[in-house]
Amino acid sequence: MRYRNFQAADAIIKAHNANGTSKFTMGHNQLSSMTEDEKKMLRGDPTFWSDHKTARRLSTELGVELGAVPSSVNWVTAGAVNPIKNQ
Repeated sequence: MRYRNFQAADAIIKAHNANGTSKFTMGHNQLSSMTEDEKKMLRGDPTFWSDHKTARRLSTELGVELGAVPSSVNWVTAGAVNPIKNQ
């Protein structure tokens, strides 16, 4: 699947660069082998997350468990930050 994604991106890049009318050239980066859903997720696209079927399917493909998101988090008790100090 990754190789097919890379091949599709490669074809787009080669076609753009062969055109010669653009002021810029394209090249490969870390996104070249990603699916469109993965790119949307990475960008934080709200339309991606509003489609729960897409999110569930992608979470299954990536092995990520979707759970209920809490309304608030105490980052001190979660161990992510230090307690407030005497300033």
